[in-house]
Amino acid sequence: GIGGGGGLMAMQPMQMSGMQMQSATASNTKRTVEVPNNQVGLVIGSGGSNIAQIREKSGAQVKVPPQTPGQTPDSMRSVEISGTPQQVSIAESMIRTSCQSRAGQ
Repeated sequence: GIGGGGGLMAMQPMQMSGMQMQSATASNTKRTVEVPNNQVGLVIGSGGSNIAQIREKSGAQVKVPPQTPGQTPDSMRSVEISGTPQQVSIAESMIRTSCQSRAGQ
């Protein structure tokens, strides 16, 4: 299992003064990133180190679904990212970078 997850709410980014219209809950965004099965390990990292870093740096919540029986290395897994639009886009680009780090080899 993946432990931790507490204390994420305490790290609020600086509030922009002109954006009182959007409360933190209203701006919650969900995005799904399709990651090839054989690259999910790169996103998660050794012992979950990389995904922990993505969560920490982006502030977003990242959920990686467990592998289901019958999936091939080319099967896509839908990684779910949620947070503010900014957090989601940071997490998404970090996930894509993780996948590309091995794509060139």
